[in-house]
Amino acid sequence: MPKRVIRSAKVAESKLPLSQATLAGNILYIGGAVAHDARGQLVGKGDIRAQTRQALENIKALVEAAGGTLLDVARITVFLTDLENFAGMNEVYATYFPAEPPTRATVRVDLVNPDFLVEIQVTAISGELGHAPLAPSPLYSRIQLANNAGLTKPLMVDGPGRIKRRR
Repeated sequence: MPKRVIRSAKVAESKLPLSQATLAGNILYIGGAVAHDARGQLVGKGDIRAQTRQALENIKALVEAAGGTLLDVARITVFLTDLENFAGMNEVYATYFPAEPPTRATVRVDLVNPDFLVEIQVTAISGELGHAPLAPSPLYSRIQLANNAGLTKPLMVDGPGRIKRRR
């Protein structure tokens, strides 16, 4: 399945040779969301909470542009320029992922723009991304067809792709 570039009018286009987000099948990659508003202006200079909020709003806009929600986010990497900002970042982050948060790594780095305090990278996975559900496997389809046909006894797989009703 070919990749597709995802854009949102709520997120500034970069002047660098990169995409806001890329959708490949049902996997959405968002690399390097920072605290720029839709006009490309930095939000929250010196304020980790404001910058984290803006970066997460940009992520939310891109996930929604791909047809998903923040519930589809599976993995996040947070890049902080100062680990003293961890608590402030985490406070805002928790409001975006209050239940069943994605896996996350947090790393201390130097960012390209010295005014950036945080940059966030995301991978989201969902059958709804790109408005196309996951294609069921042939085996799943056969089991579903058998169940829809009214077979009530448990089914078992007998070799590659052969499904039998259990007696």
